[in-house]
Amino acid sequence: MNNELVNKINYAYELCDELDGLGYGIGYGYKQRDAFHMNLSNVIMYFSVEDGKVTDKTVSLLKDYLGIEQPKEMLDGLYKTMFVDNIIYQDKDYSAMVPAEIQSFVMTDNKIFASSNDDTKSVAGYTADLYNSLGEEILADADDNAKAKFSSFMKIIVDYINENLAYNYSFNF
Repeated sequence: MNNELVNKINYAYELCDELDGLGYGIGYGYKQRDAFHMNLSNVIMYFSVEDGKVTDKTVSLLKDYLGIEQPKEMLDGLYKTMFVDNIIYQDKDYSAMVPAEIQSFVMTDNKIFASSNDDTKSVAGYTADLYNSLGEEILADADDNAKAKFSSFMKIIVDYINENLAYNYSFNF
């Protein structure tokens, strides 16, 4: 387990709690932290599965970084439902989309910037940095095709942030 990545994830949870406290969270009784947790699990599931099957590494990543302990068979079914049958993503390739979480965080960053002129941090930018670090962990021993797919995913995210954030953010990758 990569302790630096654990610290990054925990800081992201703190940012989510801060957004909730400022009134910029999801609302309606939902915690931004919980939605963020689910999105991180989607990234791990999508990019760590090999040949349509959940691997032992997938199970380990979910447990070590997100505290999700589920049998591989259950995760196989979840992966099939979400990404193969496209029930969640409606026939769209998850890796070719800007996650709704990133889009929401860009809007929130822009609202905070408009009200305070504070451009010292970006939740969307930090999330992209975290996704990149998570991708490095997920794909450490992956083939070039899997790495290229993740690189394309990250480019889509970075381009979206650069085009839509009201101020410049310097990515850490």
